[in-house]
Amino acid sequence: MRRFLVVLGLVAACDVVLTAPGGEPSPSHASALAAPRVDRMDDGRVIVSQVAAGDLAGMVTLTLHPAAKGSYVGEWAFMVAHADNTDPETGLEPPPHLHNTIPQPGERAAPPHEVGSHKDFVRYVHRGALFGIVTGASLAFDAHGGLTDISAKLAVDQGTQEFTGVSGTGHVSLNTIKLNVQAVRP
Repeated sequence: MRRFLVVLGLVAACDVVLTAPGGEPSPSHASALAAPRVDRMDDGRVIVSQVAAGDLAGMVTLTLHPAAKGSYVGEWAFMVAHADNTDPETGLEPPPHLHNTIPQPGERAAPPHEVGSHKDFVRYVHRGALFGIVTGASLAFDAHGGLTDISAKLAVDQGTQEFTGVSGTGHVSLNTIKLNVQAVRP
């Protein structure tokens, strides 16, 4: 019983942290970012695209323009969309499997009734998009032009679908995007 109360107390403390002064929820989102794809343009623009996984899954793209003292400014977009491969009845993802595989030397070929005798699930989830401006971005490149570090402040200016009417702030690094968003009152 004591552990339950401690956990309940922690949940209540978290609720206080995630609640804005007016009592409205102010969700914080954090997602891990995969290795970046970087395009450096002749005019100095740098476009960075990364796949995000975690709290919000999808694709993050930053379009950065050179600014004063080696910094960058620009725009960003986060398309929050992914494929869900879980079984709708159980909520679990089936184990990976191979279709119509060619047997290796010494292996028995699977009879036709065993090939494809399982269920696959795919549901496309498109939650919406977030957009905004990038300020005070810094980039670091290695000797071969590969991106080795990024740090940028984000302003959340607009969203679509699930994120319609949100605003907020955020930060992106080489491995993580963190967003603090809240609904704009009419």
